[in-house]
Amino acid sequence: MRAAIAAVAWLATCHPLFAQTATPALQGLRAVNVLVEYIEDDAKKCGITEQSIFRAAMIPLSGSALNVGKGMETSSIYNAATFLVQTNTLRRNADCVTNTTIRVYDHASAELPSLNRSIRTEVRLWSTGNMAASSKQNHRKAVEAAVEQLTKMFLSDWNLSNKQ
Repeated sequence: MRAAIAAVAWLATCHPLFAQTATPALQGLRAVNVLVEYIEDDAKKCGITEQSIFRAAMIPLSGSALNVGKGMETSSIYNAATFLVQTNTLRRNADCVTNTTIRVYDHASAELPSLNRSIRTEVRLWSTGNMAASSKQNHRKAVEAAVEQLTKMFLSDWNLSNKQ
């Protein structure tokens, strides 16, 4: 089992590196509301909590020029994009594997001529993800590090897109 988890973790890190470029969809973005998707039981058994994920994203976000609110609570920012952190965890005995995805999205109206109507839809501005595999006792820190790294990637793209 450990060999399978190690193989998955190795494959997850074997992705090509790309030069960072400005992302037109992020130009003009001034605020995000951080939303952590519900944490399922396997993730909880591996030490992951909504609070730990939120804190890991806030470490880099709080030092940025973005206005940051929290999810759908009263501290959320009106008219801000959503910064959604999703985790999916598998646990087997003392080992855990978590796929983490961050999506930044907003909503917009779209005309559907074929249906002769307008709908409200999600518009994805940015997304990325990765996978962390570790023992149960080290997994929370591994996932927190992954969330922090992905958030820094977002901020790097956001900074390049909003240079003055």
